[in-house]
Amino acid sequence: MNNVPNFIKSEWFMLLFMILFAPVGIALLFYFHNDKYGNVLKITICILSTMVLISRCTPAKVVEKRVEVDKPMVTVNVTKTVTEIVTVTPEPTLTEEEQIAYDKKQDEQIKENDKRLAEAEKENPLIKGMQERPMMNGIGTERIGTYSRSLGVKELLTDDVLIEFDKYINSKDFKYSFIDFNDGTGIHIVGAMYSYCKITKGNNNDYNFGETISYLIVDSENNKVDRSNYK
Repeated sequence: MNNVPNFIKSEWFMLLFMILFAPVGIALLFYFHNDKYGNVLKITICILSTMVLISRCTPAKVVEKRVEVDKPMVTVNVTKTVTEIVTVTPEPTLTEEEQIAYDKKQDEQIKENDKRLAEAEKENPLIKGMQERPMMNGIGTERIGTYSRSLGVKELLTDDVLIEFDKYINSKDFKYSFIDFNDGTGIHIVGAMYSYCKITKGNNNDYNFGETISYLIVDSENNKVDRSNYK
């Protein structure tokens, strides 16, 4: 071992390799400096040197960073697209002749509708026997509108009768309408819903309607009657 250069035997060279490459540093420690350090110190130096080597050999974790899309940019693009669509489709304008023809057609439709309602009034039992009555305020001192009462037989309320009746009352300005079965029950009409319920007469020549027992839906615009919830 006399041929080994002195710097290799030196303590600083051994400590340098403990940091740079632990296996060489540990070999130098036990070969040239075994008697100089106690067992506890040698084990401690070896553990620390090995930990440094492991930490240097372990690859660094890649941290992903997500970049959020700028949402306001999307909103601006959508708004711009809608604006372009509205601009491309301007409202059509009618000439004077077209406007006259349109008004004439509307008048004909109104006359046809009045004619149909007049015929229905003669044939439909709900319309033929309809009573238009004044609706008074809570203390009976002032008229606030008109309601309609029609006498009917529950078993005779066919779809055609109800559709014609619904179209008729929709053409009037009634506060409410109802069909009286004259047995303490009837149908209270609110919009397209015909509610079968108990009916009692009020104090001001009007009527009170109890809790709904069953109901049917009359869609006179599409000539349909839904009886799935009607008993």
